[in-house]
Amino acid sequence: MHSKTSSTLQVARHFCDSVPYSRDLGIQVMAMHDERAVMTLMPSSSLVGDVSRNFVFSSIALSLADSCSGLAVFVATKKLLPISTLDLRMDYLRAAPAHKLLTASATCFRHTPEIAFVRCLIHSEGLEEPVAIGSSVFVRAKDGGARQDAWKAAVEKWKSPGAMSGVDSWVPVLTTSQSNTESLLEMQSSDHPCKVDDDARCLVAQLPFAQYLGICAAVISGIHCLKMPYRSTLIGNMTLPALHGGALGALMEITALIACQQMDPMRLMPKVVDSTIDYLRSGKARDTYAQAKIVRSGQRVVTLRVECWQDDPGNVIAVMRLQLMASESSLQ
Repeated sequence: MHSKTSSTLQVARHFCDSVPYSRDLGIQVMAMHDERAVMTLMPSSSLVGDVSRNFVFSSIALSLADSCSGLAVFVATKKLLPISTLDLRMDYLRAAPAHKLLTASATCFRHTPEIAFVRCLIHSEGLEEPVAIGSSVFVRAKDGGARQDAWKAAVEKWKSPGAMSGVDSWVPVLTTSQSNTESLLEMQSSDHPCKVDDDARCLVAQLPFAQYLGICAAVISGIHCLKMPYRSTLIGNMTLPALHGGALGALMEITALIACQQMDPMRLMPKVVDSTIDYLRSGKARDTYAQAKIVRSGQRVVTLRVECWQDDPGNVIAVMRLQLMASESSLQ
């Protein structure tokens, strides 16, 4: 029994290590039992969101929760079948010190042949209470469905002794033929040439994690948006391939923060209270864009809606609703 458990844990670690986005962030599998999975994330200067107080950026917890919750589904169902995140809600309870280890503990408390429900707690080293809580829903692929051969081949790779060799060769390199995004943007920008929004660029520079993702700001046909350039380390599903849900969540949270911050004459950074993502379709291996809309600006809390897209602003791949605690100066 112990040998079987160790073997399963080893496969799970290969699974996590073979996901470029998880591996690049430094996410590691620590334990699996019953319906629960445990992962950790080592501290890094690139994961900082609040430089002045040295706090981890909020969407790091989102990425960790998404990864750990997905593993919890595999643990509970005892089947390594493809899954996709339908939605993910995050409640940010308190700030996490950037120099402390983060630990995620996810439990799949209900699953059917089609759907799985997961709850995840994020803890920071040295703090008894959780820093964030995630609740997510996953859709499970049917055994024998589309792309099963490619998925099973990947699982066999994870089981092999040299599982990590050749992992990067699975990840596509972006070429002009793979995406017509730039040409589409040029056509849309004929009346308003694409240019960098200097104000938003300065705000992005305040977020080390935004710089880590390579996020930049632009105005396209009058649409203020943020761009996340594609790179192979953003991949979360190599058999499609598709971007990691945590990477999309990070782009949308950063977009919302900057939209709220631009309301503040002093450009103080707001705090994320909670966020909910609906993943409408897979994010392909190409550049991704997001734009935010202020839904309501109250005395202390600002509600925003962020849409994420790739080839066409009308073809949205994910939607996020957030509530931010704005600085006092932005509400005057």
